[in-house]
Amino acid sequence: MARIRTIKPEFFRNAKLYRAEVESGLPLRLAFAGLWTAADREGRFVWRPDELKLDALPYDPIDFAKILDALAERGYIIRYEIDGQTYGAIPSWNKHQIVNHREAVSRIPDITVQKENANACPTRHDNARACPGMPGHAQEFPTAELELEGEKELIKMAPDPLRVPDAADASDLTSSFPDEPFADQPVDPKAVPVDPLYKPIMDSCLAVTPTFANYAKEGASAKRLCKMIRDRKPENPEEFTREILELFLALRKTGTPFWRGQPFTPSAISSAGIFDRLMVEYEKRRERADTSWIPEELGAPV
Repeated sequence: MARIRTIKPEFFRNAKLYRAEVESGLPLRLAFAGLWTAADREGRFVWRPDELKLDALPYDPIDFAKILDALAERGYIIRYEIDGQTYGAIPSWNKHQIVNHREAVSRIPDITVQKENANACPTRHDNARACPGMPGHAQEFPTAELELEGEKELIKMAPDPLRVPDAADASDLTSSFPDEPFADQPVDPKAVPVDPLYKPIMDSCLAVTPTFANYAKEGASAKRLCKMIRDRKPENPEEFTREILELFLALRKTGTPFWRGQPFTPSAISSAGIFDRLMVEYEKRRERADTSWIPEELGAPV
């Protein structure tokens, strides 16, 4: 049964998760958020991809097992096995979720049981921190042992999320998922800066087509479109981008059946055949000084 969960604004700026989505070609961000609703109050769930898919991406023709594997490989979730049953846990759960005290207690065993069970199958996650418990129960919260370079360290498993934070730890309220690019963190020198044209392209397409079938594909296509625009060396790239997007929209409304059947997405606009034909239409209108398709706020082409 799915539950109501919390999502922080910082989640949408998680650059590492976005890059993982682009690399894998899988909708990891939406699937990860959907997985929270399937997890119990401790951030644990039974590792059943087909059932979990119903709470995250019920209508998408995609193998959810691949999504779980991709999230596990990058540390967003942990897979573990106890008594022949496979479970999953979200290690950052207690950091980001405040669960209603009336929610039922977890019936899924904690990952620490795996270490105590001699018959449990060891995994590469054996050294992972166990998912913390939540407050509101009479029992005493346990501790977990974490091995660090041969030394054992006891870890408290359940800091009380209902405690009012003091100034010393108030900054933790704005922390989000792993490796987010906050100002106080060093910038990765290998990171490729985002083209300023990228956001206007994505925003314009999403305004017309609110839902993409594959966000990773459209994001990559938007980057390709940025390069195609830059390669033409327009005097004003921002204005040129706005103009060709407006022209594409105008052609979809008043053009030939070919144009009327085109989706307003980065992947469609950046396809070689469509972009080349779009440039031909653009140059025709420049030659005859036709600016009727350009909104007043944009003005005539340079």
